[in-house]
Formats: sequence, C-alpha cells, structure tokens
Amino acid sequence: MGNTDTIHIGGASALTDIGDISKFEPYNLDVSGGINLKSLVVGSNVVNASTNKIDGLGSCALLETLNVRNCTGFNGTLNLSGNGLIKNVYASGSGITNIELREGGNLTNIEYGALTTTIKIINHSTLQSFVYEDSNNNHYANVSKLHIENTPNVPVVDIINYNIANLTGGIRLVGIDIDLFEDASTEEEIEAALEKTTTFLNTLVSELARGKYINSAGVFITNSTNYPHITGKVHITSIRASLLAKINEYYPNLIVYNTIDSNGVIANNVITEYEIKYYDYDGVTLLYTDYRTGREHFIDPASFDPLDIDPITGKNRLWSICPPDGIPKKPEDEQYKYTFGSYEDGNYIRYSGWVKQYTTTNPTADDYP
Repeated sequence: MGNTDTIHIGGASALTDIGDISKFEPYNLDVSGGINLKSLVVGSNVVNASTNKIDGLGSCALLETLNVRNCTGFNGTLNLSGNGLIKNVYASGSGITNIELREGGNLTNIEYGALTTTIKIINHSTLQSFVYEDSNNNHYANVSKLHIENTPNVPVVDIINYNIANLTGGIRLVGIDIDLFEDASTEEEIEAALEKTTTFLNTLVSELARGKYINSAGVFITNSTNYPHITGKVHITSIRASLLAKINEYYPNLIVYNTIDSNGVIANNVITEYEIKYYDYDGVTLLYTDYRTGREHFIDPASFDPLDIDPITGKNRLWSICPPDGIPKKPEDEQYKYTFGSYEDGNYIRYSGWVKQYTTTNPTADDYP
C-alpha cells in the first residue's frame, strides 16, 4: 500500500542518489530540491499502483537515470524536457502514455509501456537500447504518433509494418538508417529478402500512409493528402521496379540502395516486372493494373477468398494491393444476371449452371517473358 505521508530527506540538495525508494510506494513525490540528483528509482519489478505523480523533475538538471517501472498509477505524460542529461528512462509497466524528451541529448536506454501513444525522439544519436513492452502481443497497437529524427535503434520498420493504420497522429522520420539487406544466394533466400523489403516499402506507399504528415515544427497536419516526411537510407537486397519508382516519387529524400560506392554512386538490384492489365467485361474499361515478375505469379481475381485478410496490412493475402473493383461486373439484362467466373480458360462466365462465352480481356502470353 502506498505511503501518503510526507517523507523528508535532509540535505536533499547535496544528494546525487537517494537509493531505491520503490518499497515506500510514495503517493506523490516532490524532487524539486534534488538539484544534484543523478538517479531516481521509484519503480521496480513489483507493481506499484500508488505513485501517480512526480513533481519537480525539471529542477533535477543533472538527472541521468529515472526508473518508474510498473508504476501503474502514473498516467499521462512524463515530462523530461528539462532533463538534458538524461540517459536511462525505464517506464515499462507504467500507465505513462508519452515520454517528453528534450530535443538533443545523450539518451542511451529507453523503455516504453504498452499504453504508450506517442513515440518522439529527436537528435539522440547515442541511443543503444529501445524497449517497448509487448506482454500482450499488441504490436504497438496504442501508438498513434511516430516522430523520430537522427536517432538510431528505434524499430520503425516494425512499428510501421504492424501499426500503420493506427498511426493517426502522423509519421515523421528524419535521418533514418534502416538495414533490410540479406545475404541471399538460394532462390528461397532471395524471395524472402525481396518480401522483407516489399512489405515495408509497400506500406510506405500505400493509401494507409497517405495523410500522415507531420511538418518540420512537429505539428500533425490534419486533412492533408501528403505522404509522411521521411529522409535517410534503406539498405536492401533487391527491389521491384514499380516499387522503387513509387518510393522515388513519394519520398525523394529517402535513399534505397543495394550498394553505394566511395563516390556516392548508388546501385540497386532492380527486378524487372511485367505489367498485367485487368479489363471489365467490355474488354475496354481498365479495372486494375498489376505488376508481376512472371506468368507463374499471375493471380486470378476469381480465386479470392474475401475473408483471407491480413490483420496487419488489412489487405487480401493474395494481392500485393487489393483493388476495390478488381473483378469484372456485367450489368444484368432482361434475361440474365451475370456473375464473373474467371479470367482463365477462355474467359468464361458462369451463371445458372450454364457456361457462356464472356468478353473479358485475358492476359496473353505476350504479357510475359
């Protein structure tokens, strides 16, 4: 049970460390007199539902380590903007939703709790360890804003891959250096490396990323149609030609590369693709354009399982992009209602137990190597 009494510490202004006080479970803690305090341990591996407030942290200009682990009563924002020397912040298991850090500093280790809604770290090039509490495998589900600048070792790939739909407060990534490269030699390894790259970069150019723009002042621009501001480098094994073109268009300051020589010349292993166009029943109206690496990858829309949706991307697993109108529709007439059967096997349409020739354009051998 928490201690609601006042705990007085004589000569507090001269102390650099008051030891582990987590066992006292102080209800409200005021450290405004700790002007030389370097370490403050309020949390531990045991749940502390009592401590819900720490006043005076801004006065602790020399503070380097703060531990509020499992302080479940500590909610809202932990403001460390006045602690320019902070190196270690441990807040897993707490009720804290946002850790506000000074822009620029020597942050080394940071732990976020599962209730975190904002992850913002700017100019902390010394960061070595980033931990996000994921005891319930929620995959950053509560994170709604991601703003990282010139700070390494933040798992931005996982946060974006798992949680792009929930990042409604915006995305801003400056000076990222992501390594997706795999030393692949077998066909299986090459495919796996390509999939790893495609998953992340496809997410960045998807409609789910559009509108998540944070400007240089750190302000999320509502009702924007812009893609996020992302700069830096992504090291890859290979990339599809169509995806590289989109990245270059949407993120001109994001360098995607396989190698960069001493003169700064970029080289990529670009996979040639073949354009496949899906037409409506009239053979003229274009429904959807897809890009595939060969005939073996052609996917017939009629083979869709509409329930086979990836819970992370929200897309049908059979498609690189799931088009809303990728299946031909023929208006009914006085005699029949039409249901599309397949693009394959002579473009047939099936209805009422019959098979009738259907004029949908089929991809031909000329579309493939």
